[in-house]
Amino acid sequence: MISTSARDSLDRMVSLGLQNALPAPPGATVQVEPVDSLVPPAGAYMVVLMLASHTFRLVIAMYLPRDRATRDYLEQVGRLTPGDESEQALRDSVCESANMCCGTVNREIGRFYQQTGMSTPHIIDSRSAGYVQGLAHQHLRHFRVELGGTRVLATLCADARREMDFDWWPEAQPEVAGELEFF
Repeated sequence: MISTSARDSLDRMVSLGLQNALPAPPGATVQVEPVDSLVPPAGAYMVVLMLASHTFRLVIAMYLPRDRATRDYLEQVGRLTPGDESEQALRDSVCESANMCCGTVNREIGRFYQQTGMSTPHIIDSRSAGYVQGLAHQHLRHFRVELGGTRVLATLCADARREMDFDWWPEAQPEVAGELEFF
């Protein structure tokens, strides 16, 4: 019930969301690529969010390694205060990154479906990654994001109860800094 163009559009939306949520660190580039399968690193943060309407459900999971390289990356891009070694600060930063990705998808899919809702981010055990494929779905796509010194993985799981057919391409967005986006 999800057309090929809608599947490709969802993939492009998630790719844009990942690029927005995970900016390039100084001197590096961000590379988002689809992959056939993924195995999150042991102990990774698995942040799960859901977008839903009365006709579809999208589950987006991001897997961020729980290591020094991830903490360094988040400090470099201004998502984590340098020197703040608290677990809560890192969890908040990881959740905010996932929230930004899902928020981008929510905003873009809102062009086609006005009645959508977005959950808050939840961190669950990364060993649950294998169960995402067990969710009812008509489209499943995995992504790998290379960020210089660290790698983030993501999964999109989409299920529609009615025909889902649209064609979306990203528009050139002006760079904005310092604005607060409300969802």
